[in-house]
Amino acid sequence: RKGTMWSIWFLGFMDERNLFTLYAHLPGNKTLCANMREAGLGYKKALGQDFPLADDPHDPSLSSFPPFETLSAYGWDARRVSASSRPALPRANVSLRTNAEQP
Repeated sequence: RKGTMWSIWFLGFMDERNLFTLYAHLPGNKTLCANMREAGLGYKKALGQDFPLADDPHDPSLSSFPPFETLSAYGWDARRVSASSRPALPRANVSLRTNAEQP
């Protein structure tokens, strides 16, 4: 909806589908997805990218994630969600693209 913050709609979408967000704590404070902190409803002025992207496909930390079943998950109330109540991880064909390779 125009004029409203997208994040509340994203949270609703995730909740309806029992989805979770993956937060990776990679070496060097790198991330899989950065918040660009653009000016608008969330920020008065553009602040730029919050963390550097992990965009080196040869970085060994990108291929050493723990098994999905061993990750901790938390609900909206910040309580741990048991592994048996989480959905199965769908198999996806994912490839890492650097900023230069983006369309």
